[in-house]
Amino acid sequence: MVNYLAWPHYLKVDSIKESELAAFARLERIVPPKYLEMDRDARTEDKTSVGLALAISECVSSMRAKMNSEISARIIIGGKVAGYSGILPGLVEEFILAYQARLPIFLIGAFGGCSKLLIKAISEKETPEKLKYNAQIRDVTEKLGLAKHYEEFKEKLSKRKDFKVEARNLILPISRYRKMERVISEIREKRGFSGLNNGLDKLENEVLFKTDDLRTINGLILKGIKKRLKNEKPINQPKNKTRQISNMKMKRKRRR
Repeated sequence: MVNYLAWPHYLKVDSIKESELAAFARLERIVPPKYLEMDRDARTEDKTSVGLALAISECVSSMRAKMNSEISARIIIGGKVAGYSGILPGLVEEFILAYQARLPIFLIGAFGGCSKLLIKAISEKETPEKLKYNAQIRDVTEKLGLAKHYEEFKEKLSKRKDFKVEARNLILPISRYRKMERVISEIREKRGFSGLNNGLDKLENEVLFKTDDLRTINGLILKGIKKRLKNEKPINQPKNKTRQISNMKMKRKRRR
């Protein structure tokens, strides 16, 4: 098992805590991206700085992208819809990344939070108010003008010859919200439950959305994963495997 921690959160884990964690998980530290020009071991107690807020936002987004590239499925349960570290609620960002990568997504709604709002967003005709752009951007704006600071930082970065690519790839808050709206709309209006890509049918997903019974939740997740694995073609299989086996047989005959 891997425990992903972004800067500055991994700084709270000392050698004693890490050795205790090593018994059941490996700690994966996600250091600040180079364009932030920050020391990976820099410590700060100042959590009111706009610059620091942007740095933390980029670091947690980098962590989620790294995690998404190394997992085979995404289980979404609970989660904040306000007062979060990044531009988007963390589970919304993970939901978008998993959807774009065509990973199986399992939404569990009985415990409320962001997961329940995502379920409402893809199941009902309209996106819940708390997930709409105006409500979300208000929360970001309240966090010391983080949205505005992103624009200033992008402009500053674009003037640097060594970070022009990073400047182009830096996604502004409004673009992130528009992407969230597009993904939710695409699932709701075009793809339906198949957009979750989790191997479960409509009825099974609806049970997963509502039940708080852990056995039922575990059973449905395992059923969906098994179904996905059964339908997928083997990967990383050499194209010339038959030729390799044939050559091995020929070598054995010659030795005899």
